[in-house]
Order: sequence, then structure tokens, then C-alpha cells
Amino acid sequence: MRLTTLVVGDGALSWQSAGFTVQNGGKVVLKNLLIILDGNVPRTSWGFEGDVFPTMFGGVPVVDEIDAPSFVEHPNGISTVDHVVLRVNAPSLLKVRFYQACKLL
Repeated sequence: MRLTTLVVGDGALSWQSAGFTVQNGGKVVLKNLLIILDGNVPRTSWGFEGDVFPTMFGGVPVVDEIDAPSFVEHPNGISTVDHVVLRVNAPSLLKVRFYQACKLL
């Protein structure tokens, strides 16, 4: 299982100011992740490789896998994301659901 997409409620200007190349109407393409900038969404959503999770996971909406444009160098030098931190109210329950989704339980 691999995180492939993050949809965040930001506009392109703040990401460009931080040194990212924003392309195709609000997409920041890294080597291992597509970040979609959508200032109209109130919260983050995410997508994973394959059909692993239902429409919500950890209280965060899950989006379908999206084809990303090709990676381009960013002026800030960033090319990958190491990890994403998600804060939840019931971490034990989330851990169980994560293991179930990955067929580890």
C-alpha cells in the first residue's frame, strides 16, 4: 500500500512562494506523491495505490487514484515526501482498521 495523492485546501500561490512548481491547474508533482491544491476544500483528503480503503479512512476522505503529470524539478530542491502525519482522536481504532485494510489482521 502506498500513498499516491494528497488533496489540500491551499491555493497555488503559497506553494509557489515556498519554491514548488505548480502545474496543470494546481498540481504539485513529486517523485512519490501527487499533491492537488484546491482552495475550495475545507479539509485534506488522500488516495492510495489500489482499492485498499473505503471512502473514509481515519476520518479523512479517500479519493480515487489520479494519474499524475510527469515530475519536474522544484526550485526548492524537494523531490519526495518521507511521511505524512495524521492526528486522530482514536489511534487504537485507526491502527486496527489500517491493519484490516492491509489484510494484516
